[in-house]
Amino acid sequence: SGVVTARAKDGVVFTGFEIETVREGKSIFDSGNALFVDARSEEFFSQGHIPGAVSLPVGLFSELILSFEERCPVDMQIVTYCSGRSCEESHHLAQMLVAFGFSRVSVFIDGFSGWRLEGFPVEP
Repeated sequence: SGVVTARAKDGVVFTGFEIETVREGKSIFDSGNALFVDARSEEFFSQGHIPGAVSLPVGLFSELILSFEERCPVDMQIVTYCSGRSCEESHHLAQMLVAFGFSRVSVFIDGFSGWRLEGFPVEP
């Protein structure tokens, strides 16, 4: 039997939904089929983000989700991201989106910092 941790209940939902490498994230981006959603604060978003990404800060989820849902069908492919692997916001946002009814959500775990380190384009 496996080891159970206090985090297991939260994390289990997203096993297999993580985009493991920046290259994989870039290829999803290049496909044009996914909406990248930035879980960071509006302040961080305005300082730079993945081109075409939508800002949906975790802390403002309840205020913003209805207008987000109006623009984004629940079966659209969504990729959440935040600052990088040490940041949990993208996982929290992904869980909230799934709980809200979005069915195709994955987490770009390298986040904006990983994207920028690879020299991929960013929008101010």
